[in-house]
Amino acid sequence: MKVVLYPLIFGVAGLLGAWLWTLTLPDTFTITKRMEFDVPLAALWKVYTDPATQASWRSTIARVEMVSRESPKSWREIPVHGPVLLFTERIVQEERLYTLHFQSEHKTSGFYKAEFTPDKRKTVGIFTERVTVSGALPKLLFQLFVDLSQEIETYGREAEAEARRRLSQESSLS
Repeated sequence: MKVVLYPLIFGVAGLLGAWLWTLTLPDTFTITKRMEFDVPLAALWKVYTDPATQASWRSTIARVEMVSRESPKSWREIPVHGPVLLFTERIVQEERLYTLHFQSEHKTSGFYKAEFTPDKRKTVGIFTERVTVSGALPKLLFQLFVDLSQEIETYGREAEAEARRRLSQESSLS
């Protein structure tokens, strides 16, 4: 009897502890990250504002379904892992500012802002992402499995690689 009872008690206590911990977590998580890119701003801008092609160069996206190709663009990102997100453009200031609103069916919504400036032969990007998560279980899963800084870094490096690939392709055609 003790062999079964003790693991059950510890399991319930662990779940209760995890649930209580989620009550102390904020609903909103925000991160700002600065990155430098070794590609021209115009090339990077084309990649960032072309959601229809993201599944071909982003390692975390299985496919993209365009909802609207007209301004403001709207699309669904179907990730390799995690919930489907619906994105809608909010502000598009050519080669300077790009903001998006996003939401999932699973109590998650947020705001993404990319600010770009040219710096000699580089491009500087400042990225801010604010994610609001509702509910104890979604907050727990978000806290355990989502690293916003790493996601921004991965997205940026993959976008830079895609901009380089496109530039290389353009120069080989001319």
